[in-house]
Amino acid sequence: MKSLYPLSLLLALFIFSACETDDDPAPEQFEVSYDMVPVDDSGVSGTVTINNDLIRDIYITVQLQGTEAGRSYPLSINNASEHLDWPDVIELNPIDGEGRSETNVTQINGLQTSIEEWLSLDGLVLVHESQDSLQNHLSIGYLGSTDPNVPGGL
Repeated sequence: MKSLYPLSLLLALFIFSACETDDDPAPEQFEVSYDMVPVDDSGVSGTVTINNDLIRDIYITVQLQGTEAGRSYPLSINNASEHLDWPDVIELNPIDGEGRSETNVTQINGLQTSIEEWLSLDGLVLVHESQDSLQNHLSIGYLGSTDPNVPGGL
């Protein structure tokens, strides 16, 4: 009977030490915001925010003031990052009638992206006047080193 106790203790130790946790560590959450400034006298301004959530999805959210209620505005990012093999223009969900857009950018053209890549992106967020007038911009946001308020930026 004395030898059963150490044997059962050894067996229990073996069973519990062999267990692994399958929980992935919680991802770090990041968020960075940039100002959206009016182009010419459009009166359209706001913020663009890049962030991730706890399940590793990445979002770009644009919140504007000065847009017309009920009207939709096309939205895009012009990629100026030579270190990222991404398209030159990244289309985002249009600004809705309440001046807001949220786009999940975890994938671009079927390629997985990371929050680190998005935080290193140099580019311009452009709010276009309309689908028929993409060359006219109402507001612009400078990302990364294109931000004139960042040392070394434009």
